[in-house]
Amino acid sequence: MKDKIIKSTLVYSISIFISRIFGFFRSIIVARFLGPKLYGMWNALSIILEYNRYSSLGVLTAMNREIPFFRGKGDSAKVERLRRTGFSMACIPSFVVGLILTLISIFIKPHAGTEWVMALRTIAVLVFARQLYEFFTLLLRSDNRFLYLSKILILFSVSDLILILVLVIRYGFYGFLWAMGINYVGIVLYIFLREYRRYNLKLFFEKDILGYLIRLGMLMAIIGIIIDLRTTIDRLMIARFLGVTELGYFGISYVLIQFIFLIPSALSQIVYPRLVEKYGSSNRDTSTLRKYIEVSTLGLAYLMPLLIGPIFILLPFGVKLLLPQYIYGIKAAQITILGLFFFSTGIIAANFLITTDRLGWYLGFSFVAVLINILADYILLKIGFGIEGVAFGGILFTSCIYATCILAFVMFHYLGHVFRVFLYMIKAYFPFFYTIVILMFFSYLKLGMASRTVVFCVLYIPLLWKLERDTQILSLIFVNIRQGIKK
Repeated sequence: MKDKIIKSTLVYSISIFISRIFGFFRSIIVARFLGPKLYGMWNALSIILEYNRYSSLGVLTAMNREIPFFRGKGDSAKVERLRRTGFSMACIPSFVVGLILTLISIFIKPHAGTEWVMALRTIAVLVFARQLYEFFTLLLRSDNRFLYLSKILILFSVSDLILILVLVIRYGFYGFLWAMGINYVGIVLYIFLREYRRYNLKLFFEKDILGYLIRLGMLMAIIGIIIDLRTTIDRLMIARFLGVTELGYFGISYVLIQFIFLIPSALSQIVYPRLVEKYGSSNRDTSTLRKYIEVSTLGLAYLMPLLIGPIFILLPFGVKLLLPQYIYGIKAAQITILGLFFFSTGIIAANFLITTDRLGWYLGFSFVAVLINILADYILLKIGFGIEGVAFGGILFTSCIYATCILAFVMFHYLGHVFRVFLYMIKAYFPFFYTIVILMFFSYLKLGMASRTVVFCVLYIPLLWKLERDTQILSLIFVNIRQGIKK
């Protein structure tokens, strides 16, 4: 199982990496040609797209969990009914939301700027197209079709960058809106025409199945909304206290989040359906999941600093070179980079809570994190720390507390003793504090950024040696890379 997970993770991570590279350049082009004000305005409006995911009342999230579970039990008829119900709930509610947004754009037209009206109409199209895209990606992940999904991701990112290059540079903000709409509608049509026969997709409502998925998915949707609040609250607080231009400066942080978070995101998406399938086939035996939780978490904890450290060092040079008008956001982006370590260490533990039906605990941890986030943002903004305060309070500080609570809870389930959990947490967090010490040490040395990056990687080698000794993850990664090259 571990070898299969590593193979899938490598293939999927490479595709995500390629798509994020394209997405990174796309974001630079968009930010450069839109400017902080329009870029900040889009960041504010795009919150609608993020919360539209929950218009399905949690059915898609529940579908993603239940399909591998019942496949593990061998119930193929139930799996097909789950797929059709998920497809129906992806289509109908998002279509209604899109229609409402269109009507709102007509109503506000005499009172708002053209940019706001056009942006709302574009979002009206995107809420439907993105929801279907979300459905198909969840469906492919739940079926472990990561090779095909990898091709879709690359196709989507390449076409997105081409459209951005053609339309944004020529038509600015309106070209950006057209590019978004064309790309999402096109990719959804492509997937639908290829897959609807395979899955026999059609509008299908069965009262028992729909009710079952809503009951399961509503709690998961509430948890998802609360988790999303942790990022949207930061943006709303900045827009409320500092304005959309400051939000535009803070937008650099979200570009980096999407890029850096690719490895934990890919691993989480691959491990999750396998955990659920294993949990179903083992008749809900949690002991069968322990190894995957421990090894995956340690792997992320020891590998993420290799991405975080060099990007932290090189970021000022990159921003000054590519986005000089966003220099003001550099410090906030660096703080955000450090906070992504804790995003990563808690992600597999969260999958465990979902898999084993401990959703009440997951909800509690997420709710507390949101309250801390709001309080930290408010206090630091009132004191006058600006977007750097939001990055520290809303991302670094809050993520640390959240990841610590959720990971400690899951490991206590297996280790059964507070002191053993404490030792595991020290082991998992040691790479973060080791990275901080190196970065602080660099502040006293007169070294160029390239030299700092090389020295950082050299000083980090002992931690890679320890990771290999404890988990043999690196050996499996290199073996799979060699096999992939030969193929």
